[in-house]
Amino acid sequence: MLLLLPLLLLPLVQGEDEGRVALQEEVNVLLYGTLQLGQALSDTYSSTASKLQKVMSRHNRQENSLQMLREQSSRAKSEEERLRREVNRLQQEEHEVQMFSRRIERELWEVRRGYRELQKKVQHLEEEESKTKAEGAATLKTKTERQNLILQVVMEVVTQQQAQMAKQRQQLHHILRKPHMVLLLPQVSSVH
Repeated sequence: MLLLLPLLLLPLVQGEDEGRVALQEEVNVLLYGTLQLGQALSDTYSSTASKLQKVMSRHNRQENSLQMLREQSSRAKSEEERLRREVNRLQQEEHEVQMFSRRIERELWEVRRGYRELQKKVQHLEEEESKTKAEGAATLKTKTERQNLILQVVMEVVTQQQAQMAKQRQQLHHILRKPHMVLLLPQVSSVH
């Protein structure tokens, strides 16, 4: 607004006295207006320079922020690539673990099947052993009973023989006591 004031006054002065020489007062007014214009331009320049400085400072901050964002973006891309490689590695490991797990499951199934077959064989052997033991016990019992029977028969025979021998001794004693057998006594003695 200060700039417009001297310009507004200028046409009024020129319009009234075009042919006349400028008065000192008019020169002072023009000089004062020029000073004010210079001051306004100086203020505008300072204000513009200050604003330009602020804009440049903001621009530098934004450039720095942009540079930081570029660096962060670059790090993020590097991290993304690293994570992608890590994910691929983990997926490969997971696949290997799954394959290993399936192999272990098959082997475990085989072991369980083998264990069941072994249990069946053991059970069959135990049954066979029980039968054998039962048959062995029955056979042993039968043999023992036979031996007991044989022993009883032998004992009876021995008892009968002892009884017979006792009877023969008595008969022999009886014969030896008879007088007419006295002659035969030396013959019986020689038989012994």
